[in-house]
Amino acid sequence: RSTVLKENLQSVIKAKNWEAEVIVDVNHGDLQSLKREGVNLFLIPEDIARYIDYSSVSKDECFKLTHDEYESGNIDRVVKYIEEN
Repeated sequence: RSTVLKENLQSVIKAKNWEAEVIVDVNHGDLQSLKREGVNLFLIPEDIARYIDYSSVSKDECFKLTHDEYESGNIDRVVKYIEEN
């Protein structure tokens, strides 16, 4: 599922000529460490967000994917969020 999301996002990034990189961290990594490396938006499946404490990360830096978005690889809301911010 993460691979499909990554491919879909990379396709949009390329089409829109955005300077961005998609990093997939499926091991519930240390978000603060990723942040120090320059990551500025985390896409977190809502199913995972129920079990992991992300309170140390600003809500502006987190985008919760619905279960269906994660399962299908649908990135429409993510792209809209990025365009608006």
